[in-house]
Amino acid sequence: MRINFFKIIIVAFWLLMNAWLIRYEAFPEKFSEAGGGYRALLQRGPLILDSWMQIESRGTPIGYSHTWIDTNLESSPRLASLSRRSGRSLGDQGVYVVRNQTVLNFKIMGQEQWVGVSADAELDGQYCLQKFSAVMFSSLYTTRIEGKRGRKGFFDITMKTPAAVRQFEMEIPDDVVVYSPMTEMAMKQLAPGKSVRLKTIDPLSLNVAEVKVEAVRRENMVYDGKSYAATVLNISYQGMIVSSWIDDNGRALREETPFGWVMRASTPREILSRRRQSFEGADLFASMAVPSRGQIPNPRECKKLKVRLNGIVFGLDGLESHRQIIKERLNDAVVMELSAQQKPANIAGFRARMPPELRLFLEPSAAVQSDSQEIIRQAEKIVAGSPDSFEAAKSINEWVYRNVVKKPTVSLPSALDVLQRREGDCNEHTYLFVALARAVGLPARINVGIVFAEIEGQPGAFYYHAWPAVFVGEWVEMDPTFGTPLVDATYIRLISGEIIDQMKLLGILGRISVDILEEKMEQVQK
Repeated sequence: MRINFFKIIIVAFWLLMNAWLIRYEAFPEKFSEAGGGYRALLQRGPLILDSWMQIESRGTPIGYSHTWIDTNLESSPRLASLSRRSGRSLGDQGVYVVRNQTVLNFKIMGQEQWVGVSADAELDGQYCLQKFSAVMFSSLYTTRIEGKRGRKGFFDITMKTPAAVRQFEMEIPDDVVVYSPMTEMAMKQLAPGKSVRLKTIDPLSLNVAEVKVEAVRRENMVYDGKSYAATVLNISYQGMIVSSWIDDNGRALREETPFGWVMRASTPREILSRRRQSFEGADLFASMAVPSRGQIPNPRECKKLKVRLNGIVFGLDGLESHRQIIKERLNDAVVMELSAQQKPANIAGFRARMPPELRLFLEPSAAVQSDSQEIIRQAEKIVAGSPDSFEAAKSINEWVYRNVVKKPTVSLPSALDVLQRREGDCNEHTYLFVALARAVGLPARINVGIVFAEIEGQPGAFYYHAWPAVFVGEWVEMDPTFGTPLVDATYIRLISGEIIDQMKLLGILGRISVDILEEKMEQVQK
């Protein structure tokens, strides 16, 4: 059994710490001064910014983040060629490059994980974004996303994995600027009680969301044996709040997350001396369990469950379903009654015409490539001879369970890559199930939430998890990770959707708990 939700944390952590593509909304006057502000900074020389941050989990180093900005003309062959042909310097037409590399090394369920995220962005002489790229790589899967300015206001996007290439267009406002010294200058100018709202574009998930930065107080921060006056900022993204200490030069000295990860300013010597060391502390998987009171001796046989979900969860759109009934809403909690998934009473014939409102759940996406011929061929083999939709869905569920190796994975899921590699955790199992189901006309979606599980060496607890729902005449929830065609009552859905939707869970990480109020154990009908 493998349940892993670190991919969302890592994407969000990287985005927040490096504040990637940022668009100012509250201080439009800063755009009118952008040219002068950048030019003043560029006078410092070709290297404008070189920032190293060490990433720690409960005091133990697990990685680093390195951000630097330069004016290397050679990064743009087109402009370099133009410069050579013209025999003159391009001056204001020069190119500015922003780069970041974040590397993490830790253990999940006893297995060492190396994860890297790198990103580049190129600006023209007017400081306008021209192209960007981002790569997320781990031991199993690699995703590369590239964006290049196309028609006005739009970028041509290419998403590459070992198994597939997807190309599409995305709108990005012309006034987007990349995280830069000007960004830091704006942040350090915030006085306590003041705030600014920004819009960010995460080039990994291509998610557009608002970030609020609020100055909380002034205090002294000791760094490298010296005391610095700093402004404490609260940075809010998708409900998650990160605290950051910024000195009067705009340098981030320390940043803290609600799930226990910390970044602190460091030096290349300190970081590079540790970069090949493995994480020796406690396994990070256990630290991400949702605190709960009470135990469920045989969770896979739980028929009925009543729980109190504590924490601010009212903004989540997946709390109520045919299996989940909210019985009471309190100030900071909800009381829910959950039922195990029952065998459907209304089963549609296989390949029966589905209602128009379900067409959305038949569509392919960049990560659920249900229109891939390879996925279609595999799906057809799996469901051959199925008498009805429910039996077809069960066949897909069983095939994914038996053919995908259960292995902790930090990646951006891609169904086609999982089909070829056949390794992964709950997200990989679920994305592949959904793609196979859609490929043969079964509407399917991704559920994300928590489930009670017993991990070897650990007491039973609720862990973040993903599993599919499939329409077979009515919605039915299955789990190819555990191999069950009908989920038990301990599955608590919080949202539905792919990685962009899953980012909404950031607001509850480290902030929710579960009280088990009542349970009824009974063998679930299968």
